[in-house]
Amino acid sequence: MAVWKNHIRPRLTLWKRPLKPELLKLLLAAVWFVICIYMVAVANAYDDRKNTNENLPPTQRYVAPDPLQEATNPWFLRSGLPQGISDTLVGISAALLFAFALTRGPACITIVRRALLIVGSLYLGRTPYMLLTVLPAPWRYCYTNIDPNFGADTWKLFTGARVDCGDTFYSGHTIVFFSCAAMYWYHCRHWFITIPVVLFTIFGMFSLVFSGYHYTTDVIGSAVFTFLCWWLFHLAVEVDEIGTQRWWGKAVRWFDNNGHEVLEDVEGPKQLMMAATGRPRGNNPRVVEPEVMEMDQAPGLPTIHSERPASMTGRSSLGRGGGGSSSRSSEIVQLPRMALSGVSGADYDEYQHSRHSSDSRRHVDAGGRLRA
Repeated sequence: MAVWKNHIRPRLTLWKRPLKPELLKLLLAAVWFVICIYMVAVANAYDDRKNTNENLPPTQRYVAPDPLQEATNPWFLRSGLPQGISDTLVGISAALLFAFALTRGPACITIVRRALLIVGSLYLGRTPYMLLTVLPAPWRYCYTNIDPNFGADTWKLFTGARVDCGDTFYSGHTIVFFSCAAMYWYHCRHWFITIPVVLFTIFGMFSLVFSGYHYTTDVIGSAVFTFLCWWLFHLAVEVDEIGTQRWWGKAVRWFDNNGHEVLEDVEGPKQLMMAATGRPRGNNPRVVEPEVMEMDQAPGLPTIHSERPASMTGRSSLGRGGGGSSSRSSEIVQLPRMALSGVSGADYDEYQHSRHSSDSRRHVDAGGRLRA
């Protein structure tokens, strides 16, 4: 009882703040997720009708060459492992994702909402690939009973009443595996939890290949798309230059509401990988130092602090919501909007030359003499 009272129960509390807007946007994210899954079911119904391997005898089926699958599938067939091992592992990954979200207290809604938006968008992104290019199914022994009625068949796929055999690029299972790993990697502060979860999801992705569920390219492509989608979503949340000035960034910010503040209260400030500027708390703009205001800045350009030109290729010392201090004097460097991750040494030298030339002109009077 003491463990429940002191450690588990406080983390399951979701009602410490007004939740009406949070729950409304969570509901919208859930509706978006359901719509995306249904669109995938429509694409699957089409694929099963076009798949060249559909319900043919195994000896008459063609499977595209895949060295990794060819090397591992015979071992899998001899191992006695269930054919549906990937389905079991992906179910466990989804359960791990939601179980971790429940331990985040008030941030639970934020994490689940982000997962529904991102995973739903990734599933929707599969539909054009599935409709435009129908690849031969990699599992020779997949049989399914297709309903002649397209609408009824789509509903059966949506509800899980029948399985599909034409689903290939890119892998939907990998979306769940990689999303689970990304969430633990970004949010969990305990490596002894994160590392086993990441290894588990990697094995899950590998199981898709050796069981014949997907080609290797399906898994790799899905992992790349999932990483990019998660990163771009968090980039819009964390970086003001994107979240407030790009239409898709504004949409992400609207759905996320004040999620970054809720997560900071639970996990502390973080800095997103490859993001040079952070986002302050609340709606107040970042405080700019006086010497920055004295420079002839072009409007709307982000500013970071740099000790030396070589350090410009790294991330800014500014964290999300504030800046770090240093015992050494720093230069204020103005970056073009596209260079959120740093500038080159040549750009820095050109900036320094123009700045010194401008300073020299300011200290010369009308007679051409330098003023003291």
